[in-house]
Amino acid sequence: MSFWAPQPGPQFLALTCPADEILFGGSRGGGKGLAATTNVLTPFGWKAIGNLQIGDKVCAVDGSVTHVLAVHHRGRQPIYRCHLSDGVAIDVDGDHLWFGWRANKMRKEANRKLTGGRAARKYSMAELVRFVGGGRRFAIPVTKPVAFNVAGMLSGPGNFVKRDVIRPYVLGVLLGNGALACGGVRFSTPDREVAEKVESLLDEGGLATLREENGCVEYRVVDGGRVSERLNLLGLRGKLAGEKFIPRIYLYGTVDERWELLRGLMDTDGWAEDDGEAYYCTVSPELAENVRELAWSLGAVVTVRKKSPVYTYRGERRNGQPAFSLRLKFEENALAFSLPRKRKLVEGKTFQSMARYIERIERAGEGETVCISVAHPSSLYIAEGYIVTHNSSTIIGRHLRGVEKYGRDWNGLIVRRRYKDLNDMRRQWDELIARGLPAERVGGETQPNYIRFKNGATVSLFAFQRLEQADDIQGHQYPEIGVDEATNFPWFAKLMDKLRAANRSPAGVPTHIFCTGNPGGPGHAQVKSYFRLGREGLPPGTVFRDEAGLSRVFIQSFLSDNRVLVENDPKYAARLASIQDPALRRAWLEGDWDVFIGQAFQLTSRHIIRDGELPAPPPHVPLYMTFDWGFGVPFSVMWWWVDSEDRLYGFAEWYGMGGAPGDNEGLRLTDSEIADGIIEREAKMGIWGRPIVRLAGPDCWNKKPGYMGGGQGPSTAEVFRDKGLALRPGDPSREAKLRAFRERIALPRDPAKRPMLVVYESCKHFIRTIQSLVYDDERPEYLDEEQELHAFDSACHVVMARAKGVSQAAFVEIGRKERKEAERAILPREQRAVWRELDEILERQKEEEEEWA
Repeated sequence: MSFWAPQPGPQFLALTCPADEILFGGSRGGGKGLAATTNVLTPFGWKAIGNLQIGDKVCAVDGSVTHVLAVHHRGRQPIYRCHLSDGVAIDVDGDHLWFGWRANKMRKEANRKLTGGRAARKYSMAELVRFVGGGRRFAIPVTKPVAFNVAGMLSGPGNFVKRDVIRPYVLGVLLGNGALACGGVRFSTPDREVAEKVESLLDEGGLATLREENGCVEYRVVDGGRVSERLNLLGLRGKLAGEKFIPRIYLYGTVDERWELLRGLMDTDGWAEDDGEAYYCTVSPELAENVRELAWSLGAVVTVRKKSPVYTYRGERRNGQPAFSLRLKFEENALAFSLPRKRKLVEGKTFQSMARYIERIERAGEGETVCISVAHPSSLYIAEGYIVTHNSSTIIGRHLRGVEKYGRDWNGLIVRRRYKDLNDMRRQWDELIARGLPAERVGGETQPNYIRFKNGATVSLFAFQRLEQADDIQGHQYPEIGVDEATNFPWFAKLMDKLRAANRSPAGVPTHIFCTGNPGGPGHAQVKSYFRLGREGLPPGTVFRDEAGLSRVFIQSFLSDNRVLVENDPKYAARLASIQDPALRRAWLEGDWDVFIGQAFQLTSRHIIRDGELPAPPPHVPLYMTFDWGFGVPFSVMWWWVDSEDRLYGFAEWYGMGGAPGDNEGLRLTDSEIADGIIEREAKMGIWGRPIVRLAGPDCWNKKPGYMGGGQGPSTAEVFRDKGLALRPGDPSREAKLRAFRERIALPRDPAKRPMLVVYESCKHFIRTIQSLVYDDERPEYLDEEQELHAFDSACHVVMARAKGVSQAAFVEIGRKERKEAERAILPREQRAVWRELDEILERQKEEEEEWA
């Protein structure tokens, strides 16, 4: 088939590779722009940036129209996906420049303090990665109302519809409270002002009152069927509430026309809160998207929430249609209403600094990127944000080859983490079908999709947000399974086990599992281990076999493979090589899997004590043991000592891991077995009997079912106490410990000094897991909870107990306060004696520390 062709080099190799399990990923390319398929707003609607030419008109950020001065095709390079606070994402390359400001951050200029939009300046992607990756948000300005220049459109075969067929306000009212599927055209409203305005805008005829119920009046439009005829031309006649939409021509009307359309919608299905906030609600998903686009074009910030209402009918509780609630934020919210009672609630509600926020940045494969220069003084234009992933194209190419070769015997599968992640995949299939691919796609945005070919072949698109959802394909037979963005799956290794069971063909078609992905994501560590990546793994392109005899290989694409980019921008490699941060230089130039964008923590040689560099903990120093409990998942025991500068040294660990690194499986040891193991290891280290503060998670004080049947058995803390290991609760605050840990591992400016938290080289699982952690997609102030957090949680007990710079004497006082709180919240009365013993240990540690210092 000629519908898709690979580029020479690694992509062609990935397309034809015969290994059983393949991972295809790339390193950094070059350029400064947007993905070539990203749409840019023009006065005539949206147009792909890759199709723009010099002289084309585009919309500027202030609502005016400007023109394109230059178009730069940058070739194929890595794409970075920037996620905005309102759920939209846009794909850019690594050299893209952003105009905006750091949220809640002041900037000085000419001895003036600038905040909000006044502090805006140009930022590079490297700058954004640094502070967005640190959990902060970056604000970008919101466009002013956009001016379009569209005279009309085709709404159906042979029907040319002009913009004034129905006045915009009238259409808004009918979309809001209109009944379009009944005889005649009707709408209802409790507000006489709405009816009077609609009647004044009708070209002929008027309104007839049908009935009044509970203060709401139903009207019928009496104009000889003109409105009904026009609704039919627009494709709206007969539509139910959940099927309504705004005809595209109305979304490209003049600014005044779009304001009137919005007011018709807001005067009916919109509302205003006492605090001045403005909202709109509909049960039509398409209308919700249309209203969001309409509000965007008028300079709004829009947040969409989906909810499933419940109601009672004749005493029976029923589920209503899913409803979409939109929160609209304009510089002046009063502009969104013409109805006096609603307008009054938002009068004076203004927002001087309108912004949308970039909250997360992640790698999104590779693709063609394009940069344009515009004549507008601000150099800013308006782009549409949607997902583009080059690696997905390789997956599609492999399936197209299988469809052509094996026909009806080909039954392919492509999986992603979430259905919304398949948006671009669906779009690419639709584009191929539009170009003549003999197939059809069925399925919506929140369900499986199937591409059915005329020769009988099938390719299925599934999403597995939870591991157990993969059980749905057990018993299925797929010769080719594609796992797109594999590092997004936090249980990648277990997912592969389930996919293997379905990777078969009764017709004898060769079977493969083809994964794509780049460094980063909650499954980074498992993918790295599974394909033996990184400095301690195998070189890219090395084929090896697992325990079952299946072959695996990692195919990597380098900058030198991108011939178009190398020829067009020969200095790009030199610019990458000149990056000051050695970690980013390795990641971007070499595709290093030991460093990745979105990585929560990076450990350098200054964090790691090599063998023989320091002895075991010196005498008289404070000692700590930290414990994160685990049974089905690993537990983590770590031992620490503290020097006179309050630096923490992790000198030993016991990581209760079963299976391979990254599998996140535990040893399933009992509390007694773990306690015995701790004592045995401390005896070998020569620290058994020394004062040790032992910190553990509060879950260690939870009662457990009696092992002999009936009642409750002892908690983990009680079992440890009986073994001579007195535990005390650590602070589990997720956000606070993340900040405290980051503060501890921060590198001092003096390169001769070590950070305030270091670990011995023997703590291999701490070093391995800490460097693989990423932030939570939805809550960037937390870490993704489906990762291997055990060593991190264990270490944070001592990090929180010894806040950076706190003296031992102060720690004794902190410990006493924590004791009182814990006695009230966690510990039963009979365990309070343990705290008296701990106080004595802390006092002795204080004396020994002073003596040692």
